[in-house]
Amino acid sequence: MPTRLKASTARSAAFIEQLKQALDLIHDPARLGRESPLAAPYFLGDAVHGADISPRGRGDVLCREVQRALEAMWQSPLPADGQAMLAAALDADGPAGRYDCLILELNYFKQRYRPVPRTQSEIYNDILHISRPTHDRHLRSAVEELGARLLQQLRPVVRVEQPFVPPALIGRDELVAQVQTALADDRTVSLTGAGGVGKSALAATVADQWPTPAVFWYTIRPTFNDQLES
Repeated sequence: MPTRLKASTARSAAFIEQLKQALDLIHDPARLGRESPLAAPYFLGDAVHGADISPRGRGDVLCREVQRALEAMWQSPLPADGQAMLAAALDADGPAGRYDCLILELNYFKQRYRPVPRTQSEIYNDILHISRPTHDRHLRSAVEELGARLLQQLRPVVRVEQPFVPPALIGRDELVAQVQTALADDRTVSLTGAGGVGKSALAATVADQWPTPAVFWYTIRPTFNDQLES
């Protein structure tokens, strides 16, 4: 039991770290789509269906889903005015999640509160009037709550990953046949090479042409889904 708990904690910490990195790029959807595992089709699932699957397109979809999660935390449409958001978040009778939304707005989103804080010390000293340890504790809790809402929306663990099959694989027919023959003989095949030479496209084509549905596709993403302890 302690080992399983430790593995689960490691997975949770890795996901939160990926989410924090995504929040740092929330104003750059193209870079977000290129660099964040959270912008992968596997994680976005149905949210990316029918959308542009370029890095910029997937970055836009992830930004939209994060905003949805933020609104769920606020429990109503987010106010457009930063001062109204501040007043509502500090209202002791309001939903607890609103303070989380405020601290995320001040640190990451920076869409409503004006002027935008230039440093983190402005946030905890001049706006929230709290100590840095208290601010950091609230921010950590807010990111964790946002992550929980995002997972609840997208539910990536309950679906099988589907590879993108290229419309054409030029000059690879012989190699596809070799891989299919090797796999049919119960041999293991490894595809190696520089990035962008077509390894994933070749594998997706082989998977798509496999004669039975007994195909499982899993993309290992370092620090995100590569904890294999359990």
